[in-house]
Amino acid sequence: MNQPTNLINLISGVIAPDAIYILGTRLKSISSQHIFSSHTHEKTEVDQQFILVLIPSLGNYTLLQWQERIEQQCNDLATTTTIVLETATFNHWLSMGHAFAQKVVQSAAPIYQKESISLCALQQTNFPIEEKLQESICKDGLNKALEFYAGAELYIIRKQYKLSMFMLHQATEQALSTLVKTGMGYYCCSHNIERLLRYASWVSYSVGELFPLKTEIEKKRFKLMQRAYIDSRYKADFTVDYQDLIILINSVNHLIKVLKLGFDG
Repeated sequence: MNQPTNLINLISGVIAPDAIYILGTRLKSISSQHIFSSHTHEKTEVDQQFILVLIPSLGNYTLLQWQERIEQQCNDLATTTTIVLETATFNHWLSMGHAFAQKVVQSAAPIYQKESISLCALQQTNFPIEEKLQESICKDGLNKALEFYAGAELYIIRKQYKLSMFMLHQATEQALSTLVKTGMGYYCCSHNIERLLRYASWVSYSVGELFPLKTEIEKKRFKLMQRAYIDSRYKADFTVDYQDLIILINSVNHLIKVLKLGFDG
């Protein structure tokens, strides 16, 4: 059974989708050789995948809950990042010339689509207002990220490390969400910087390298910043190590530079 078929079956085990699109894949190469043969065995397989799933309705779950349920189901096949939308929403976006919906229909043929599903015709009109809006979004997001970053630096000087980490979370959220908005045309209303990081890494590969999550220490440090959005203000036992703060502030500084320079693809 091939990759698309496996993926369709796994998603169908969670919900009956209206359509499934592959938005991106990352591959890994596996090479095997030994002294008993002059031949080298090589194969390439999907290591990470980015998918859009259209569903008929949310039912009893939120979009985020559907995304997490589908990702958990598909992660054994390949590390999966998911956007879930109601079909009616996606259809409305298409009819309005929404940048994300337009890009999907232009560039990503569905690997699965119900015969009964009919999407709006692709709008071929250019939208100069949308381009101006993108510029405004980028400028506004960059300014907010810079202001929160300045706040993080100020709180370090004052030795208010918990508040500094909160400001870093906000700077990271603003920078990542702006990358996603301007790079994909997709608005992700979330304070979850781990999810925003995964989305943004499909816009700019270098972004993922700024926050490596390979070791337990790296994961713990990033989770600390994730928790800072709430715990820094409301949990007395929330503590921040100065060295963790310095490592993260350097990463966020580089993230803001990426936002300033644009996208490297």
